[in-house]
Amino acid sequence: MKRDNKQLTLSNYMVLAALFSTALVVSNLIFQKFFYWNFLGRYRFEISVGILPYPITFLITDIISEIYGKRKSNQVVVVGIFASE
Repeated sequence: MKRDNKQLTLSNYMVLAALFSTALVVSNLIFQKFFYWNFLGRYRFEISVGILPYPITFLITDIISEIYGKRKSNQVVVVGIFASE
């Protein structure tokens, strides 16, 4: 039973790491796309679409840090940075 639990923990970590890297790469690929929002017909906001997946990256690093520790979280961030280059 312990081995299955370890394997499940590792697979959950890998899924979270893959989601983080994917969200970071997508965020970097679509940062030059913009959408416009007319608020009450008076104000026009121009916002980059790249900010939409960014909160996902924050949430995932926070989850990894709480469950697996700071070291594993830092490893995921480094992998994500290299993936987005």
